[in-house]
Amino acid sequence: MLLNKVSMTVFILLSWVLSATAYGDTTPVIQIDSYFRNPSIANNPSWLLILRDEETGTVTPQLFEFTKPSAAWVVFAPGHMYRVTASELSFNAHTKINNFCQLQDGILAGQSMWIRLSGTFSPQTIICHISKYRQ
Repeated sequence: MLLNKVSMTVFILLSWVLSATAYGDTTPVIQIDSYFRNPSIANNPSWLLILRDEETGTVTPQLFEFTKPSAAWVVFAPGHMYRVTASELSFNAHTKINNFCQLQDGILAGQSMWIRLSGTFSPQTIICHISKYRQ
């Protein structure tokens, strides 16, 4: 199972790098991987991530729904200079984490991110591992 996730992650990153190199594209990318110890995820939790292109003002909302303990997503940033304007993890109508993973911390110029979520899926025990790198 873990080998399949690692293979998928490597495939996604390699595909993105090859296509970016072939077309001269340097669009930053955010890769999100989750590996939770819970046997299942209940109550349809979701993560709202809103990105804003600092040059054009374009706002790109992304909504990720957690339906199983392991998942992978890839998001292309709206521009070379962007910021995370919202990062809100909702467990239910009453339990939310604002600025989830502390992503709302300024402008990211040409930086991609790899976000790995682990631990147990609960408001107190989610662990965020964030790697930022330049294109």
